Amino acid sequence: MSDNFIPFTKKEINKIILSLSKSEDEKKKLKKIMKMVEAYFHCIYHRKLESLKEHYIAVDPDMKNNIFNLDEENINILEKEELIENEFSDLLKAGNYNEIEKEDIEQAFEGHSPWGIDLKVDFSKIKNYMLFYRGKYRDYYNKNYAKIGQKSFGKIEKKYEFDVYSRVVLMFTLNEKKEINSVKNENNNLKHGKLYIKLFKNVPVQDLEMVFPSAKVSISILDKLMVIVPLSIGLFSTGGKFIQYVLSEGKSMRIWSQVGFWTLVGGLFLFAIKSFFNYKNTVQKYLKNLTESLYFQNLDNNGGVFKTVLDDAEEQEYKETMLAYAFLLKAAGNGAELEEMDKDIEKYFEDSYNYKFDFEADDAVKKLIELQIASKNNTFYKVDNLDNTIKILEDKWIKLIDNI
Repeated sequence: MSDNFIPFTKKEINKIILSLSKSEDEKKKLKKIMKMVEAYFHCIYHRKLESLKEHYIAVDPDMKNNIFNLDEENINILEKEELIENEFSDLLKAGNYNEIEKEDIEQAFEGHSPWGIDLKVDFSKIKNYMLFYRGKYRDYYNKNYAKIGQKSFGKIEKKYEFDVYSRVVLMFTLNEKKEINSVKNENNNLKHGKLYIKLFKNVPVQDLEMVFPSAKVSISILDKLMVIVPLSIGLFSTGGKFIQYVLSEGKSMRIWSQVGFWTLVGGLFLFAIKSFFNYKNTVQKYLKNLTESLYFQNLDNNGGVFKTVLDDAEEQEYKETMLAYAFLLKAAGNGAELEEMDKDIEKYFEDSYNYKFDFEADDAVKKLIELQIASKNNTFYKVDNLDNTIKILEDKWIKLIDNI
């Protein structure tokens, strides 16, 4: 899947656009256009945020009480969930988040990260879920983990390459009468009838299971064998020696022979106990790695995710719109065809900044036309001159304020 995400900041995009200007007067007018377009999108997306917050109240896990004491029994929870999922999905797509398809999720679940955390998800507890990502890159080393890029087997060293999602958003609800005790405290249980939203950063594709609430650590076969084999040998040897002592004339053995015998039995028994505690320590090590991963990679939860994603969407929409405007302005004359403008922008970033991405030209010109600062003639798109653009945006802004 192609990546539409523009990783450059708004300030950097503004500098790029101004660098295309021919004169100081043009730069001055462009700065004014930038401020008005930015303010316009900020106002539009603020409305979207207020709508989401209002609809989310009924299914917000963090909402304990409210002044009107909403009666949850009289609220159509399914309707609210569907409404929020649709609104939030649109917001995520505007922020250039892509939905992770089911086949990609299943493929990710088949493997696990090179540092040994294998997880299994209990989907019987999850009613439905949606996963989105933004930005995907290839990594060789991750400083959050010791030796994440290499794993030693004696003197053999193996380096790993793995794909990482820059951002991952998970929305999920639980099945009825199913709860997940995220922390051993009744007050922190995840409950049905609520819509949970999680935002994570830098999630390895093969460890996608870690973002799910019902994920449990699965100990590798090698680690199990390293515990079970010594434990079994110790227990069987201890039992065998004890039976041998009972059946033989153990009582007739000399004192030093008995001391040596019981020392051996005790040693084997302690060996078995040590193997068992090694197993427990292995489980604790895996859980510690998982907990640390979630601690450092979790960015926000529930209602807070709306604000973060909305800020992403607002910024991406602004950057796409202004880039399209700047390159159509640069084309002048009859303007440019959509495909031509698309290629020009992508080639500019590849040549100037060695960055490849799929610019959403169709979405960008659509926003320009909605702002009434661009027009289409046959297959060509063109924008108004700077002075007309400023006048149109001023009128647009006044109408927008009047309708608030």
